[in-house]
Amino acid sequence: MLVVKRLSWIMWMLLAGCIDPYDYPFKEQTNYLVVEGAITTEPGPYSVTLTTTRNIGNEENAFKLRVQNAKVSITTSTGSVVRLIDQDTTGVYYTSGNFRGQVGEKYQLTIVLENGESYESEQVELLPMPDIDSIGIEYASQKYISQANTVIERTGFYTKAFINDPPETENAYLVNWDYTYKIFTHPELATAYDAEGCECWVATPKACCSVCWVEEKVPDFTIANDQLNNGSSVTQYDLFFLPVVGIMLYEKIYLEVTINSLSKDAYLFWKSVYDSRYGQGGIFDSTPNTVEANVYNVEDKDELVLGYFYASEVKTISRFIHPTDFPERIDSDTNYPDTCLFYPNTTAEEPEYWNE
Repeated sequence: MLVVKRLSWIMWMLLAGCIDPYDYPFKEQTNYLVVEGAITTEPGPYSVTLTTTRNIGNEENAFKLRVQNAKVSITTSTGSVVRLIDQDTTGVYYTSGNFRGQVGEKYQLTIVLENGESYESEQVELLPMPDIDSIGIEYASQKYISQANTVIERTGFYTKAFINDPPETENAYLVNWDYTYKIFTHPELATAYDAEGCECWVATPKACCSVCWVEEKVPDFTIANDQLNNGSSVTQYDLFFLPVVGIMLYEKIYLEVTINSLSKDAYLFWKSVYDSRYGQGGIFDSTPNTVEANVYNVEDKDELVLGYFYASEVKTISRFIHPTDFPERIDSDTNYPDTCLFYPNTTAEEPEYWNE
């Protein structure tokens, strides 16, 4: 899972010129420790990444990013100690492959840096993830602001999760999603250039391939909790908008949604990350804050540490979206004049789940 590695600070807004600028007395600080890691119920190995912040204007500290040669371990509430290994110089420390998170277990991260400074996390409990009843979709249009700062309207599907929430507990979730679709291209129309740079038809059509599957790994995430509807046996959560264009519906779209259980504190951390990443800068947006970790310096608990260490049960659910779910008239031909293997994120091997 991704964890923000940068500091956010208070942004002061000037409304209609009626507020004087505030000269924020920012003190230069580098080399804050950043910790990111998680234990889940998915197969390991799991990783903990250690980095430091830097001031890009300070040449002395410009490249002190990866924390190497640290001693990293995880202690379970049953007394087991799992040591993590730094396999390279990237500051990423790994558990063994046979270690796996267990629901109800508690975990504490310990870090001893090369200079002898020690850090510990709070104990984090791996909470159960309720069963996901289903994933629903609703066709809609959405307006968004493009990189060119213009308003663009796109069509697609709002997705919803229906989760069997235990009514006696508060529940919170971290959500990721990926999707796959099939495309058709035209390798017989591929062109080539001769020695003089002339564009020519390829003499022999390419043997492979006109049919591929595009596997989109979405870097985004969303969060949810049952604060407003706790007590319902099946709770509906609005998740994300999936933009859809015609070429994605040459046959169908496979949508896979992964949901992680979160503790209350882990939810508050991810909410801060979400607000920082996706806030639009409007006057009603929450003010960005420094996102502190649940890891502290054993000798100096006032030291600022960033990132987070948490534990989650993970459950995944999938569904197909068919052309009949898309009410518009669509053209599913990519009109791509080459092998589909040159199309981004493609494979010519049919996924095992495609005909489930």
